[in-house]
Amino acid sequence: MMQQMTPQEFVDRDCLLLAIERSMRVRAHAHFFNWTQGALQALLPHDILLCTAYDAQGNPVHSDVLGAVPIKEDVRSMIVRPDGGLLAGLRAMWEHGGRQPLAVRARNVVVGPEHPVAVMLETLAFSNVVVHGSATVNGAVDAFFGFVGVREDMEDAFASLVDLILPHLRAALLRIQVRKKSIDNRPRGRALTVRERQILQLLEHGSSNAEIGAALSISPLTVKNHVQKMFRKLGVHNRTQAVALDIGKRWLDRN
Repeated sequence: MMQQMTPQEFVDRDCLLLAIERSMRVRAHAHFFNWTQGALQALLPHDILLCTAYDAQGNPVHSDVLGAVPIKEDVRSMIVRPDGGLLAGLRAMWEHGGRQPLAVRARNVVVGPEHPVAVMLETLAFSNVVVHGSATVNGAVDAFFGFVGVREDMEDAFASLVDLILPHLRAALLRIQVRKKSIDNRPRGRALTVRERQILQLLEHGSSNAEIGAALSISPLTVKNHVQKMFRKLGVHNRTQAVALDIGKRWLDRN
């Protein structure tokens, strides 16, 4: 029988503190990916991270499959689909086990090799997965995670550390969901025309109406009229606000 490492042997306290500290900086999906592949990976070495966030009714609102290598769409679908996907099956096993950290091996699923979870693990060539989830004060599960490809001699220690880091993992995942919802629900003005976009880009470079007119072969008065229409669409009062709003929107869209 393989000797299991203890949490004390496995964990590096500096890695743990760094993972917790860096988790607090996560505000967007790109940050979450970088954190899971950086500080979290250093603390909990794994091949792939599976995660799902749920709404108050228990419906999955966001699922992700994160790893250093891009995941093919058919593989991702097999993992995240709510009706019979791997995450759904693993969550059912976790619920049945009392919602405690659980290590599941492809060749050692207690319900037998024909169980859908065992079949999917074999199909996906996942040797094992350590799973855990979190719940609200009312008992509703709001997040669920699976760490694929954990060293077998580390499974027990890994599960203990997952339990320790879970509140920070949960908080990071739910924060990006709240932020995404806020961005999706923010008021959107009328779309700018091609000409207004051209003028806005030149405003970012500090060009005057005369310089913009010369660049676009239109009069300064026409530029002024376009700028005023653009301000009304964007809900701003001056050039600085228009430029700042546009730069901020592009940053949010990238992240």
